Amino acid sequence: MSSNAEDSWGSHDYDRTEQLTKPPAISMVELAHQLSPLDGNSASVLELGCGTGFLTMELAHRFPDTPILATDISEGMLEKVKRLKISPQVNLMQLDAVNLKPAEGKAHFTHILSTATIQFCSDPLKVVQEAYRVLATSKAHCSDQSQEFVLGIGSWNNADVERFYHAVYGELGIPEKFTPPFSSSAWPGDETGVRQVFENAGFRHVKIEQLVLDDGRSEQESEFWHWEFDNPGLVSMRQAAVEQFGIDRCKAAAAKVYASGREGRGGLRKRPEDLSLGQLQIVGCI
Repeated sequence: MSSNAEDSWGSHDYDRTEQLTKPPAISMVELAHQLSPLDGNSASVLELGCGTGFLTMELAHRFPDTPILATDISEGMLEKVKRLKISPQVNLMQLDAVNLKPAEGKAHFTHILSTATIQFCSDPLKVVQEAYRVLATSKAHCSDQSQEFVLGIGSWNNADVERFYHAVYGELGIPEKFTPPFSSSAWPGDETGVRQVFENAGFRHVKIEQLVLDDGRSEQESEFWHWEFDNPGLVSMRQAAVEQFGIDRCKAAAAKVYASGREGRGGLRKRPEDLSLGQLQIVGCI
């Protein structure tokens, strides 16, 4: 994803998404902390895709003595985090997660953490491989080789999102080949797939939690299903439809599918009120 794409995603839209993603992000931090204490004497965190800084603030609050390098591809997001003045322990850097070399000279990181970011990266598999390389380098410089070095990632579970949008596209009569995925096709949206990505990169003791972010009835999720969320994954999915039919007709189709549970192409295969947003929380260590 380009920095321009990120900057076009307003912080207001990001903040609304944050209300859904914050609880599972905290869960991911707990999993990472269990594998290797985030408040240990040598703990140091590299955060990928810090966005507006909610995970950065959570980490700084819970582990005030742990250095954090918070990074994002978007200069605009980093400016917002900078204005928060979170902690002297927090430093910021503009960074594309597919190339972590610029961050390596800053510290030997014990943890690399990221939430709701990886599936929108240009090469998500490279992100995991880069994380392994950086953590392995850090471990090589550690006097205690029994210490665990941890990658923790929060990733959207795509199934219901794609099911819903496929049905909307079917309502509009758009051919299936023009229905884009919610996120990078290189990133699996299921537990088996992400486990394999971690293990192929070299991580062990991989743990995964599947969490439902919402029960489908909150204001935030209602907006999500009604095309009111403007995050990069959804913008990408909607682009072809909006260009061909216009936003008003697209919103009307989404509302119809949501309200009626119509079996469009691909089919919802469940009642609209049973649709859910979910995330996978994945941690692994070396």
